[in-house]
Amino acid sequence: MSDLKNKSGGLEPGEAFSKPVYYVIAGVYALLAVTGISLNTLVIVAFVRDRSLRTSSNRLILSIATGDWLHSLLVYPLGIVSASQSWRMHGVSCTWYAFITCFLSYGIILHHAAFSIERAITINYCQAWIAIKGKLNFVIGGLWTFALIWSLCPLFGWSAYVPEGGGVFCSIRWQSSDLLDMVFVGCLFFFFFFIPIVTMVSAYSSIYHSMKKLTQNAHVIWGKLAAPTVEAIQAEKKTARMAFIMSICFVFAWTPYAVVSLYIFIATPQNLSPFVATIPSLFAKTSACYNPIVYFLLYKKFRDSLGQTLRSLCCQDSSTVDHV
Repeated sequence: MSDLKNKSGGLEPGEAFSKPVYYVIAGVYALLAVTGISLNTLVIVAFVRDRSLRTSSNRLILSIATGDWLHSLLVYPLGIVSASQSWRMHGVSCTWYAFITCFLSYGIILHHAAFSIERAITINYCQAWIAIKGKLNFVIGGLWTFALIWSLCPLFGWSAYVPEGGGVFCSIRWQSSDLLDMVFVGCLFFFFFFIPIVTMVSAYSSIYHSMKKLTQNAHVIWGKLAAPTVEAIQAEKKTARMAFIMSICFVFAWTPYAVVSLYIFIATPQNLSPFVATIPSLFAKTSACYNPIVYFLLYKKFRDSLGQTLRSLCCQDSSTVDHV
């Protein structure tokens, strides 16, 4: 997007937007930073303090929350500074912003795909899940390693990290006539967009049909005694539903940016409004704020644990004040 020409008139030389627009972007960045850091901190604290939350499945949730927290902490403040000052990201600052954003975003969408597979295996193949659940930490490590390898490629000459969206964002060089750059972008869309989405759609479709069949079979086989079995099935269904909504929220946040990037990659437009390049990128940053809200609304055990954690922290603060 950095190669696209600025069509905005009446602006300071080299600027894509007027100062008020930059201030609005900085304000949105600030809101997302405070929200993302605060909400994901609560999630991480709850998981660390409550051992009962640290189940095999929830390791994926904790890993996603950590990624969202790091994204809000390491990237968004740089966007605030860039949008609120006359300084725009370039060089090392641009590379840092783009590298961290790509690394964490690649890793998180892979986690969502892995979460859908984990739910499908748990519900459809219980014995297989018992055999692999002890290796989930290695799976999580593998997901982050794969994301790291691809996010390092531009640092070693395969494509590049460049400014976009009026200089307040940085990302992959989507528009390029170089064959290697085009191959790299194609690989990114394949590994970190199309494959995860196909995986999630397939896994959750399988879960839906399996849940429907399991519930019907429970009533047929056990009749009035089916309640405990159905209750267990419903518990797994709730976890699957939460995972599904988490995935939908992430895809919802990043799809507009992916569509615009794909359009630039395929159509290679010479002129594109700075707003068209900026709004999808800024909207994608909201992804770090959705998951904690989903946990709170759909995960009763997390709500109870978070409430207990907050009460415990408040009591500790009160006792400290009284002691002083």
